Amino acid sequence: MTLAGCRCPQTGAFDDSVTFTMNSSRNVKLLWADSHRQDDKIVVHGAFSRQSSGSTPMTAHVDVQMLSSNGELLQQVRTPEMKVPRKLPGKGISSERFEVELDDDGFTDNPTIILSAHQGNCDV
Repeated sequence: MTLAGCRCPQTGAFDDSVTFTMNSSRNVKLLWADSHRQDDKIVVHGAFSRQSSGSTPMTAHVDVQMLSSNGELLQQVRTPEMKVPRKLPGKGISSERFEVELDDDGFTDNPTIILSAHQGNCDV
């Protein structure tokens, strides 16, 4: 008997030495994140959704920080503000995808990529 399937990890990376820390907010939940190299960039992408049901329009963004193995901030970028899909009971998970690029020249051994989701356009 042969079984086929798909495994979708919550986080992954182009290099096992990369660690992800995902910080959801009260209203916005980070669902997953991953990264890969593309030319001289590190591309970080993932998805987020609303934490609770609601049909009120809402926007959100994700702050992405890359820290060295000793905790030094190497780079910080922010996604554009994006509309967050409505979350209606019985309709499954509605999510929005995001993607940012980090410069590869700041990459060090064992970096940590911190993702923080925020509602609206705040300066947190």
